[in-house]
Amino acid sequence: MRSAPTPATLLLSLATALSMTLAASPASSTSFTQSCFASYGSPGLTVGDFNNDNNVDVAISPATAAGTGFTVEPLINVYLGDGLGGFTFASQVSTSFEFLYLEAADVNNDGKQDLINSGDYTGPPSINLGNGDGTFQAAQSVPTVGVDGFTVADMNLDGYLDIVSGEDKLAVVSLNQGNGTFGPGVDYKMGNYARGFATADMNGDGLRDVVALTIANPAKAVIVVLLNQGGGILGMRSKYTPAGSGYPGRSIRTGDFNGDGKLDVAIPRLQGGGVSVAFGDGTGGFSSSTNYPMPGGTNHLRVGDVNGDGKLDIAAASSAVNGSSPPGSLTVLYGNGSGSFTVGNVVTVDFGLGVALADANEDNHLDIIADSCVLLNDGTLAIAREMPIASMVGGARSADLTASFSPNPSRGHGILGFNLPKEGKVSIHLYDIRGRRVHTLADGLWMAAGTHSVDLDHRAAGLASGVYFYRIETAASRTSGRIVIAND
Repeated sequence: MRSAPTPATLLLSLATALSMTLAASPASSTSFTQSCFASYGSPGLTVGDFNNDNNVDVAISPATAAGTGFTVEPLINVYLGDGLGGFTFASQVSTSFEFLYLEAADVNNDGKQDLINSGDYTGPPSINLGNGDGTFQAAQSVPTVGVDGFTVADMNLDGYLDIVSGEDKLAVVSLNQGNGTFGPGVDYKMGNYARGFATADMNGDGLRDVVALTIANPAKAVIVVLLNQGGGILGMRSKYTPAGSGYPGRSIRTGDFNGDGKLDVAIPRLQGGGVSVAFGDGTGGFSSSTNYPMPGGTNHLRVGDVNGDGKLDIAAASSAVNGSSPPGSLTVLYGNGSGSFTVGNVVTVDFGLGVALADANEDNHLDIIADSCVLLNDGTLAIAREMPIASMVGGARSADLTASFSPNPSRGHGILGFNLPKEGKVSIHLYDIRGRRVHTLADGLWMAAGTHSVDLDHRAAGLASGVYFYRIETAASRTSGRIVIAND
């Protein structure tokens, strides 16, 4: 077990950190300036605002140090951001047991972000409630939750975040009791061993379904979807094996990568390295998949608009093949909005274990946190398109185009559901209270008539807590509404 770094150690680390500009080759790529605030690598990595100063902070397990083999520990180091892309050590938190997965979320709805970890085979997960000043309370074990990966989401639409986790071949749903404690977990069979979880509306009914990355014999990745029947109760199960899948990594993310209004899935490939993208059919199943090779073994990935073109990209962290020593790599796949990706930046990092996306220096660009280093996005700033707030608050301009956002307030994830009276190109943008465009969910995407939904992960989008407005535009009509984003 290692002690917390001293201020002198941090100053030395910052002074000697690698800082370089990494040029991008494809036209759609951006560039990054890399600097390190510590020298740890861990898949247990998350971002949030832990001291309520509206700056991005980082929490990471101080398990693996440079030049050592991969380890896990029952510790979390918290680094507070200065809003300029710098991070300073603030506190060290003890968890109940060692862990591989870590999330930041407000589980007791007190406006302060908490830290939830997965635990390990030696013991159950635990929660460290946040004090709102960058420090956390003693760990509280959650014995009804599985230890094989997890995510947090409001599964029964009661305004409180629940936990979806894995226990061997089971998905476990543990409902929040309204005070940050969780009731007995309800088990659902998946048929394969759990590796990672996400939740998203995969069939367009407005409910968050469970999307799991699992492993089946012989050592191949299988995507399992369990459809939400309401009240957080899971029903019909579907399975899909991406073409050429091998042993999978430990995360799974969703997004509409091809602009058809149906959610797709991206998974990391630990065996052979790379990312597989599976295209959703709108019913909870998948129609096809594409593989993108990468160096090393890919364990974690995140989805967001890295280059600001309104299309979803993928940032994936890969470790050295033997998994025991640096260097690792961080690869950005740039999406074209039609389902294809171009391998852009391939950045050398110390470990390539954990990865997160957030606007660390508040320039409206998504930056990348790779282990304990930050890759600041050097992309050219786009001129904000001004839009009078009065024109957005008035609601729908056409009675035929309707939309709603749920849950509202949103803590972590939300779903924007809407009904199109006729097929055509659709644009969906988010604006802040000053009328500045801050995020794009769709930009001229062709959609069929009928009901659609898009998922908003406000951490991946780099959105701080506050009031925002969405605007949906088609050739014939438009509508808008108000979204409240709270710390999660």
